[in-house]
Amino acid sequence: MPPNGFGAKTASEGVQNRSNLHRDARLGSSGPLQEAGRPSGTLRASKQKGAAMRLISWNVNGLRAALKKDFRESFDLLDADVFALQETKLQPGQVDLELPGYCQFWSYAQKKGYSGTAVFCKARPRQVLHGLGDGYLDAEGRIVAVEFEQFWFVDVYTPNAQDQLARIDHRM
Repeated sequence: MPPNGFGAKTASEGVQNRSNLHRDARLGSSGPLQEAGRPSGTLRASKQKGAAMRLISWNVNGLRAALKKDFRESFDLLDADVFALQETKLQPGQVDLELPGYCQFWSYAQKKGYSGTAVFCKARPRQVLHGLGDGYLDAEGRIVAVEFEQFWFVDVYTPNAQDQLARIDHRM
């Protein structure tokens, strides 16, 4: 458990059928991350063969609030290879989060102060995808899927089913 009781959990999730996902960008050797000074290695190059990876998933229930409660200290202590956040509740430009050595990928909800996900990773992925191809759900910023050389990492913030299971179909 990280300091301050934030409740981080280890998780890894994969995607088998990704044909419906929205493509954010194909990241080649001279892609935008390299130009922005981000890491250009691969996860395989950053780890010894057979070494364990640290994958962290954390529902922050509002990243601006978490930043006031030593989020950065916890983030640094966890030292994850891939770090996923849910319920960031941000719009583009609301926070300037400096995470040296990490690539950052954000999915924002169109509605202010609502849902949102992010993935921070030490290695530059092959590609990053947002959404499932459902305009209604994709507008809520609930998915960031990151393809690495050896695996997919998918960060999902699942919708609440609500009273009388009004949104149960969206959870499925």
